[in-house]
Parts: sequence; structure tokens; C-alpha cells
Amino acid sequence: MSEGTQDTKNYLPASNVGIDLKPYKEMYITTYLLKETQNTGKKIYASIYQVNGDIIGGNGHLETWEPGDFSLKDKKRLINDGKINK
Repeated sequence: MSEGTQDTKNYLPASNVGIDLKPYKEMYITTYLLKETQNTGKKIYASIYQVNGDIIGGNGHLETWEPGDFSLKDKKRLINDGKINK
């Protein structure tokens, strides 16, 4: 797990999954290593974005994929498509 504050201007992982960060100047990000793995055995991470203690969004990231970012809502689809192992 990692935590830290990030300037929201041009923060690509959020933009790649359709999260609008324009209303925010800065956010707090907590990143978790998920128990699931990719079908290649590589790791999967989930990042949660908070502003003033409120969750404003999040995204997943597939290790070694470019860009590798996915909406957390797509996790089930990625499992069904065989990209992620349960």
C-alpha cells in the first residue's frame, strides 16, 4: 500500500478512465496491491482518490501494460475476458 498527495493537473491515470479532476486542485491517493493477478502472473493495483476525506473516484492498473489503467467498474469484465485471474 502507498499513500500520497498529487496535483490533479494532467494526472493521466484518472483521465484514462474518464474521471474529471477539473474541479479539484489536489487529491490524496491510496494505492493497494490486489490479491488477484493478471493471467501472466503480473500484479494488479487499485488507487482510490480522495479530496477532503471524500472519495471522488479511483482506477485500477495492470503492471507492465501501457497505459494499463482501467476503471474499477471494469474489473468483472477483465476477469470474464481472461485478463485477470480470480
